[in-house]
Amino acid sequence: MDVLVGQWKQEEFSDDRVHIFFTDTAGNVMDARVDLANPGDIDYVTISTEAVGVNLPAIAAARDPMPSPAYFNLYVTWDVALGDSHTVKVARSTVNGTVWTNQFAYDGYQQPHIDAGPNGHVYLVAVGDNFPNDVYVKRSTDGGVTWGDWTDLTSDDDADYHGAPVVAASTDGAYPTVWVAYNYYETVTYGGSDLRFAYSTDGGGTWTKNRILSAEEGFDELMPDMVGYRAGASRWMNIAYHHSKSARTDVMWRWVSGSTPNNWWAPRLMNDHDTHPAMGPQVIYSPGAGTGGGVVYPGTGSPVNNLYFAAPWLTPTVGQVVNLPHSSPAGQVGNLPHGEEPAWAFAGEPGEAFRVGGLALLPGAHLFAAATTNQMEGVNTGTVFRSDDWGENWEPVPPLPAAWWLEDILATEAGTLLVAGMMYEPGEPGMEPVGVIYRSTDMGESWSVAAEVTEALIVHTLLQRGDGSLAAGTGQDGRVLISFDDGESWEPLPAPPEAEHIYALLETEEGVLYAGGTRTDGSGVVYRFTGETWEEAGALGATGVYALLEGSNHVLYAGAACTDGTGRVFRSDDGGETWESSEPLGESQGVTALLEGAEGRIYAGLDMGFGRFTSYAYVSGDGGETWEEAGYLFMADAVRGFLPAPDGAVYAGGGDTYGLVFRAEGLGPAVEWRLYLPLVLRG
Repeated sequence: MDVLVGQWKQEEFSDDRVHIFFTDTAGNVMDARVDLANPGDIDYVTISTEAVGVNLPAIAAARDPMPSPAYFNLYVTWDVALGDSHTVKVARSTVNGTVWTNQFAYDGYQQPHIDAGPNGHVYLVAVGDNFPNDVYVKRSTDGGVTWGDWTDLTSDDDADYHGAPVVAASTDGAYPTVWVAYNYYETVTYGGSDLRFAYSTDGGGTWTKNRILSAEEGFDELMPDMVGYRAGASRWMNIAYHHSKSARTDVMWRWVSGSTPNNWWAPRLMNDHDTHPAMGPQVIYSPGAGTGGGVVYPGTGSPVNNLYFAAPWLTPTVGQVVNLPHSSPAGQVGNLPHGEEPAWAFAGEPGEAFRVGGLALLPGAHLFAAATTNQMEGVNTGTVFRSDDWGENWEPVPPLPAAWWLEDILATEAGTLLVAGMMYEPGEPGMEPVGVIYRSTDMGESWSVAAEVTEALIVHTLLQRGDGSLAAGTGQDGRVLISFDDGESWEPLPAPPEAEHIYALLETEEGVLYAGGTRTDGSGVVYRFTGETWEEAGALGATGVYALLEGSNHVLYAGAACTDGTGRVFRSDDGGETWESSEPLGESQGVTALLEGAEGRIYAGLDMGFGRFTSYAYVSGDGGETWEEAGYLFMADAVRGFLPAPDGAVYAGGGDTYGLVFRAEGLGPAVEWRLYLPLVLRG
């Protein structure tokens, strides 16, 4: 069954209808036309009558996306199954469903879905009968009068088979974007079903294929539905799907813009009741409802009991702040399952990066990401990406010389960009990997090598101190470098004892410099600089220290990986002489980012391990004594750094399978820009 709502008007005649499309056991394809002025008045129109004994397992419908009230066409497609053979059929109506014409049949296809975009473009998707059941799309450019050829969207992937495709089109003619989402199956016990998609930015003329929408390890993601707002021009698209493991199935909701069709926002949990994994959720819009759309999903049981409606704009009857939408069988709001958590929205995927090592921000909303990409097997490229619209769109800046791996990026108070990482060209005779610091004074348009650290394999981290000087921590040799000229030249400080990697640097309010990392024996360590030499702070019982922070309460925090394989935050209120460990933060392997946000809250970003596809932030509101979950970063294995923005939002960079950037609102205090201008003396 499928349902459409529309107001059809031609000259002085107006016909307001809800169309309920369904198939019956007698082999009929029907349109039940419900009169909105008199809901008891239902006009049943037979679209097609199929042969006796056939099965009609699927039906889908669409309408032209013209503003309402207006003239529009209706389109319907259905699946005719007889034994193992299937035929997809499609028809259209130009008179609000009273008469149906232009019926086409396509043998050897099944599971059809249909949608219509601007300018008479209609899109039909289906899967082939034969394994691996590839997903195909065809389009009409004349409002369903004629149809073009099938385009195979999945022939080059490695799936065992595909299923449940859906197609959806932007209704904004300036952005003629079309998406096709589908189930991607591999034969494993759990996690064998993923969601992938293809998209076209030219109204179905050409396609970008085999993109991952959701592929969390150990979870099945399946049964997608996509709908966009259709009462006016809109380039935004919504998707809902099942996220399932063992006995529990959740409904997730995401959205994307037609201007950036690959950048889906982070998923949002929609259901507070369990749902049936075999019946997919449905995204719905009510024309004229300014609050937007929601999701209908089934309950559990056999037969299924209850049908639920959930929407992010529903408000509770109690005076709580809502993050998760709430639903009930009657569509009313009840008690929330829990309180608000930060929502880490997907703020973009810089190019083909698999890791975003650091983020930086320059005045004027210029956001930079230090990323590592892998466009060829075994060949990395360190690339800096720039966004001038708060992360919605990313473009690579000109190349950094021989950059192989980027770890961190810093925007200095003078407006200079510094990037830390590894310099290496595999094809260059005699060249070995070395640590490097790159420098740009023109917002990334050109780059120079400020320091080629031949003693080190990599430069991990960068810091600007209170006096304007700069510090950098290196790996393999475990050194700290210092610069007094805005990064033009660098010199080493005395070596910390037995240090191998310096992953984190911190200067306290009193001007004391700390370094965190690993010793040559594989243990984690925090060093304190006395002004002449480094000394070890108190023991932590960690295998690595990856983040350091001083809170406004003058407590020191160290994000670490521990000997038991867990990620924890250590706190010290005596300058590092003694450390107190938190409980393990979730199932993390390490804590790789720390930030103090609004009202003294301490945020920790976690490393969950390669291939986990979902990382988390944790928060402490009591100075690190206790911690609780503060949202998840979907498709990121680890949080590689936090960056506060002037408006109180916080950005997070992640990896290590997909290099992503996320944004959460209201975590940090609003700050003002500090501009340092030349002082001109006149005699």
